[in-house]
Order: sequence, then structure tokens, then C-alpha cells
Amino acid sequence: MGQSRMTAPIRTGLDGQISAGGIGRPALPPVPEDFGLPSSPDRRQARRAMTVLRVAKLEFGDTEDLAIVRNVSEGGICLFTDQEFDIGAPVSISLIEDIDIQGRVVWARDRFIGVAFDEDIPVNDLLARPQMLHDGRRARFPRLSVDARVDISMNNQVTVARVRDVSHKGAKLLFRHPIERATQGLVVVIDETTHLEAMIRWQRGASVGIEFLKPISPQLLSHLIGIWKAR
Repeated sequence: MGQSRMTAPIRTGLDGQISAGGIGRPALPPVPEDFGLPSSPDRRQARRAMTVLRVAKLEFGDTEDLAIVRNVSEGGICLFTDQEFDIGAPVSISLIEDIDIQGRVVWARDRFIGVAFDEDIPVNDLLARPQMLHDGRRARFPRLSVDARVDISMNNQVTVARVRDVSHKGAKLLFRHPIERATQGLVVVIDETTHLEAMIRWQRGASVGIEFLKPISPQLLSHLIGIWKAR
């Protein structure tokens, strides 16, 4: 996935969408009118489909990647993905960390795939905001493991770190050595014209968890991961 040419810093709005201050990943193509969720003899199920736009983690074989959810029902989900799939391929989908939904690809077309869940899932539960997991930990939106070098601007200086995982809300960074906590937040410098403002949420030795000041859109997140994977 190549890097787009940018002429101004990327800035995100309150809803995480890209503003006029910059450009990111091209907008998603429209879902064709004949696109539905995984086919079912029960047409009422298709009418219960909900159109959404959020990030999911897609796992298949030994690979994991991000996908963008376009619509979902009790029996299946429509995803936009850069990956290619064979019909019948088993996949695991996570919309909330540590909660995996198993299914199989039942159609694929124009970078969209339809996945039929192995078991019906209540849509409201599937799309609910993360709460608490069974072990008492607070659930989070899914994170994708990456390993890429980034520049971090904080405390009036620039230092190097590695991104170890990322979601639309934040990331885990690994520095070369424990750092002095930023007093006024920090900026993740993607390249000369792309940066994300963040604040430190936790720190353990050289590992630091950050939260973006404004959640980034699914399209921008997918774009950034493409940049990092290419490094």
C-alpha cells in the first residue's frame, strides 16, 4: 500500500473524519445496490441489517489486518478489506478486544467481502461500546499489532519510538529507554506533513500507552497502518 502525497498536516475532527487541513486514504467506494449481507432464506434478517462505519480486526490463518465494517446483521457482516479471500475461507472478526466472532467468507467482490457468522449474534451487543471483560479488565476497541519506527515530538524535542500496536483511539509505543513524562502531551510524527496529537495514559518502563486527542477515522487508520507496514 503506497503512501499518498500530502500538502498539509492531517487533522481530525471530533467525529474522527479527515478535515480540509489534509488528505488521507481515499474515500471508500459505495457498496453496490445489489450488495447485501451473507445470503439467507430469511429475508427478514437482511432487513435487520445496520449500516455502520467502524474498524474491525480480521484474522485469517497466521495473518491479521484491519477491515472496515459497512453493514452488519445477526447472521453476518459486510467488510471492506485490502486482503483477498477464497469463498469458504474461515475468518475471525473482532469489533471489541478479546471478543472474537467466527465465520466464513460467502462472497467477495471489489474489495468487499461478506462473512456469515457461525452463530447468530445480537447486533446491539455486537456494536455496543466496550465495557468490562469477564476477568475485570476494561474492554477496548480492537488493536492491530505493528512494528514501525516513528518520531515523537514532546517536551520541546524529538525522539524515536516504535509503534507496537494501534487502534483508532490510541497506540502503544516502545522507546529506547524510559522517558520523562510529557508535560504538555505529545505528537506522533508520521511524516513531514502528517502528525497526530496525543496524551500519555500509562507508562511502564520504556513502554508508553497513548490516547489520541481526537479519534481517527477508519480510513485514516487503515492508511497509517499501510504506511507503517511499508517501512
